[in-house]
Amino acid sequence: MHRASDTIGDIQGIGAEQSTASVEDDEITEFRPTVEIAFPVAETATDV
Repeated sequence: MHRASDTIGDIQGIGAEQSTASVEDDEITEFRPTVEIAFPVAETATDV
């Protein structure tokens, strides 16, 4: 979410759709969520 807010302004909501993970030696080594992010689309570049 923090990385998304660096490039997308005015985030209004987030929803987790699904997630997957990689496991090595009985430990999670990588976690990959699939999310939907809600934000308004500006009409012009000056609205950003």
